[in-house]
This record gives sequence, C-alpha cells and structure tokens, in this order.
Amino acid sequence: LLTGLHGFTKATGIATTLLTHISQMSETPDALPAVVTCQRRAWVARVRRLDPEMLAPQHGQPFAGKAMVKPFLDWFEQLQCGTDLLSA
Repeated sequence: LLTGLHGFTKATGIATTLLTHISQMSETPDALPAVVTCQRRAWVARVRRLDPEMLAPQHGQPFAGKAMVKPFLDWFEQLQCGTDLLSA
C-alpha cells in the first residue's frame, strides 16, 4: 500500500524497526502531515481493513511484513501532530 507522506524519511532500504524509522522521521520535520486526529484515525482504520503486507511511503523506507505494519499503524494512530497540537 502506497502511503503518500505518512511514514516519510530520507532513509533507504527496508525499515527494520519502528523506533529506528521514527528517529529518522524526526530529522525531517516536514514528514509529519498536518492532519487532524479524526482524519488520521480514519486513514488508519481504512488501512487496517485492507490488512496490507507492506506500507510504502512516498519517500524512504517501506515497512515490510505485518510485524512492521501493525506497530507503525498503532504509533501513527496515536501521534499528536498538526492541529492536535493547537488544542494542547
């Protein structure tokens, strides 16, 4: 599943751990789309229904295997970004 900018990094190869991937995302502040919580959670719900074997961001490392896909979706679903931060 092509994820667009969700999960964007400048790294190459296939992501092997979510924590490593997230640390690479922090080096690219434009990587976190400014979406509101309801939009992000709706996207995650749609992706979960597809039950993908791989997520492929527009740029950077793909997440191969359900052992990488599920943790990314769990993390992204709870991520505070964009307009979420305005109400904090």
